[in-house]
Amino acid sequence: MTTVQFGLLLAIIVCFLTGCTAGLVMLADDKRSLGELTDDTAITSSINIKYATDELVSPLDVNVDTFRGVVTLNGLVANQETATRAIDLALATKNVTKVISNLTLRNQALSQRGLVYQ
Repeated sequence: MTTVQFGLLLAIIVCFLTGCTAGLVMLADDKRSLGELTDDTAITSSINIKYATDELVSPLDVNVDTFRGVVTLNGLVANQETATRAIDLALATKNVTKVISNLTLRNQALSQRGLVYQ
């Protein structure tokens, strides 16, 4: 098995395990190196693990996407405290350079979206 084949197999397995199988369509056009892709996947997984063990944030409510160290959070959360906690946990993760929050509070009017935290 060549290095390219192994890398593609590894990316498919990682995507399957992290629930991003829809992203496989984009994989062919992705300009990131295998190292960058691996780093981004590790960041996403680390954040999801933090959310799974946190009292406020649920990985079922917050979708985490990472591209070259920039984390984007999407989803509906119960309140501002939960949104702030999700952002703080993401910012505290190794190799995260910035967090873009597209989080929306349930049962409230939409607030400004796409806020960037560094």
